[in-house]
Amino acid sequence: MFKYVTALIEPGKLEDIIEALEESGIKEVTIIKCGNFNSLKGWEMIFRGKKQKIDFLPEIRLETVVEEEKVKRVLEVIQKAQDPTQDGADTISIIPIEEAIFLGKTDQLEGPASDVGIK
Repeated sequence: MFKYVTALIEPGKLEDIIEALEESGIKEVTIIKCGNFNSLKGWEMIFRGKKQKIDFLPEIRLETVVEEEKVKRVLEVIQKAQDPTQDGADTISIIPIEEAIFLGKTDQLEGPASDVGIK
């Protein structure tokens, strides 16, 4: 069975996480630049002489689909990079996938997805 793992991480952690995932054999990751509007309330800065409050915090959404056996390693990599001093800054979600079809890699599939018959 496959699992869909998605994590909101700080942009500065991306390279370390990707490198650690590659060392663990996880090479297929989707990266999405996004922002987070949450209770951390952002920061204030002066722009063109005016004080402005920035509530939209930049983040990266990292997504991957892995076999169930690899989920623990993905979690370890992301949690190791997490800053324990920041409350709620990073979020990890794990969602079961009933079936996955990797186009162009059907010879590597096992389980229900391998029965699709795409050549």
